[in-house]
Amino acid sequence: MKTEDLVKKLAHDIKAEIEKKNEQGKDPITDEKIERMVKAQLEEMEKVKAEAATVIEDVNSEDPPVVRISGGFKTDEDAEDAGIDADAYKSISRGKFKFTPKAQQKMLMDSKQLRRYHTDDVAQKVEEFQELNDDLYIVGKLMAKKYEIPYVEAVRETEMYHNMKTRLSKDTELAKALYTSGSSAGSEWIPTGFSNQLVELVRLELKVANLFNAISMPTNPYTVPIQGGKATGYLISENTADEGVKIRTSTPSTGNFTFNAIKLAGRIVFSDEVDEDSIINMMGFTKSELAVAIAEAQETSIVNGDTSATHQDSNVTDSQDARKAYPALRYMALNNAGTATYSFSNASINTTKLRAMRKLALKYGVVPTNNAWIVSVNGYIQMLNLSEVLTMDKWGGGYTARFGELAVFDGSPIIVSEYMWDNLNASGKYDGTTTDRTSILYVYRPGFWIGNRSGITVKVITDDETDQLKVVAKKRVDFEDPYDATLAANPQVLLGYNIST
Repeated sequence: MKTEDLVKKLAHDIKAEIEKKNEQGKDPITDEKIERMVKAQLEEMEKVKAEAATVIEDVNSEDPPVVRISGGFKTDEDAEDAGIDADAYKSISRGKFKFTPKAQQKMLMDSKQLRRYHTDDVAQKVEEFQELNDDLYIVGKLMAKKYEIPYVEAVRETEMYHNMKTRLSKDTELAKALYTSGSSAGSEWIPTGFSNQLVELVRLELKVANLFNAISMPTNPYTVPIQGGKATGYLISENTADEGVKIRTSTPSTGNFTFNAIKLAGRIVFSDEVDEDSIINMMGFTKSELAVAIAEAQETSIVNGDTSATHQDSNVTDSQDARKAYPALRYMALNNAGTATYSFSNASINTTKLRAMRKLALKYGVVPTNNAWIVSVNGYIQMLNLSEVLTMDKWGGGYTARFGELAVFDGSPIIVSEYMWDNLNASGKYDGTTTDRTSILYVYRPGFWIGNRSGITVKVITDDETDQLKVVAKKRVDFEDPYDATLAANPQVLLGYNIST
């Protein structure tokens, strides 16, 4: 119980006691009675705090990392860093229900992991349960906000929750898969976050981001060591003397870089007249839209990110625009101290110019499978029209005039992104004046890393002015170049610009 709530409760109890004494014509309440009341309330508060400090552990080391609960959280981010939903934690700390980490961990397993521990039939049941987990997580958040009750109580009041408990009590295989024993019937199961099903849906939506290595950030910020310069080998003559010449030494340099997670978010708006049945009917749409919102924010931030006070594109002015998240691909190429850009001189895309652009990558362009082309829709259509791939005699059975698709060029995959714009100027930027040029990126994929600080979480916000409930999904992430793409000697991302549309 918060301090202010305790004070209000004590004041109310004392007032009620005095009024009762007065009505009965008895002696006024004594100081000793007030002291006993205060002492009792303090003891109750200490009991709750002790329950909140309980640490829940799991002894099975083969399972994913266990959720540990200790003390309180000041912010939602603190709760996320501990690996648990903030609202669910509050209910746990107040002793409202028991939390089963093992069951929640199964919500984070992907299809491959599930099939390591279970048969395909059981794994499929768990995957279906994961989807229900996500539905109930959103429903619980909305109902809790609408009726102003704790999240866990809202979940337990839903018909969906009782249906799931019934299913668990009848399906012993599913219960055992979730709880590692058949004894539980689901009474301890409350969603505390999204399952891996929604995470995988986001990954399907991500095209550019999926090109790069991703790591989990155990802390924020998170520093990662890297190797800098390499060791050097030398020419050594045969040693014939008793005291031969020592082989020269060299020391490989080391360094590090730091991830600093930023928050990307999207939202869906419901009217305040929402109820459980209508939410469930919309659930497929809702989860898909949440996934798309997060994915789109991450995609555009990786392609067009720029943290300069004045963004490189004049139409990016909102401080909350995802394109202000971090310096990213197009910015790095445009601001390289050396040569990381190639002008197509207001001409269409052709093979000669693409290879001239690839040449600028130096050693990073040698192995084509390590690289990728990122193009706009307009740029992709132009690549379909390359004479080298257009006809059967040049490109074989997969020629573009027949199938209308091109997955690879010069050994590197082609990624079409709607965030590669077709309305740029002759400098590869947006200025609102010249809007008839496009651009193309050639990226060395191992040269960029994505740091994931937290999974996807959701909160519900009430807007009294519009009488609406707003569901906000968020993810904490960072995008970094460990080897510093701004260095002239390391052009790991190239930009072809001034391409006619």
